[in-house]
Amino acid sequence: DVVILTCNKALYRLPGIPADDYPVVADREELPFHRIKASILKEMIRKVSFAMSTDEMRKNLNGVFVETEKSEETSLLRMVATDGHRLSMVKADTGDKDFLSLEKGIILPRKGLGEIRRLVEDETGDVFVGVRQGVCIVKTDHTLLRVSLIDGEYPDYRRVIPSEKGIVLQMDKNMILHALRRMSVISSERYNGVIMTVNNGKVTLNSTNPDVGEANDEIEIDYQGEEKSVGYNVTYLADAIEVIDEEKVEFEIGEGMKPGIIRGGGNENYFCIVMPLKL
Repeated sequence: DVVILTCNKALYRLPGIPADDYPVVADREELPFHRIKASILKEMIRKVSFAMSTDEMRKNLNGVFVETEKSEETSLLRMVATDGHRLSMVKADTGDKDFLSLEKGIILPRKGLGEIRRLVEDETGDVFVGVRQGVCIVKTDHTLLRVSLIDGEYPDYRRVIPSEKGIVLQMDKNMILHALRRMSVISSERYNGVIMTVNNGKVTLNSTNPDVGEANDEIEIDYQGEEKSVGYNVTYLADAIEVIDEEKVEFEIGEGMKPGIIRGGGNENYFCIVMPLKL
């Protein structure tokens, strides 16, 4: 089969392939769809997508884990992403107790998640979601998107969440974010760490790269206590803080090599866990 395109004096002949070779699209006539606000999906994807792994050898981490948690009154939708060095989690109330049931969870692949984000980017109302036999379908009034799920088991992310409370620092989001970006100017793939030293009323940031030089910065924080130093990947910190909408950031520093936790001030629906670096 050949497709012929003509325009003025131009002529194109494009070979086709047999229609029988096209992948069979799952029947969606009886697939139950569930309504959710496009703004919820868009915001949730924004807050976890940066933490997905890019390691092709860890296929199950090359996407976002999605699950639901039901109660008598409503259903919570939760998204989790991790690359083994950091973990981002966000949850939202769907407002519908009969929302899609995903107790065992599904894994949306990186590329498919990007397509879903583009689909809902300009939507102001509701979208509809359905899941069946390894496929997630998202549709709007004009478009239907079919995404094949990752066939694999997602690690138990709950085991990573620290059970003990660490030192909690209150910071201005813009101040710490801009300071981290200034530190990142001299970072490289090999030298990407920043050392945070907290002391009475301040946190000092230090980043050293033998190939470039050294950078130091200092910002005021709400903290009174003994001095403590801990190192993190500067990019991981900036990524986690950048998606926070609140003006204040809560930075919880764990003891020893326990991970740090970043939240928006007063927001219990989002957090990012970042593993520390050895000093």
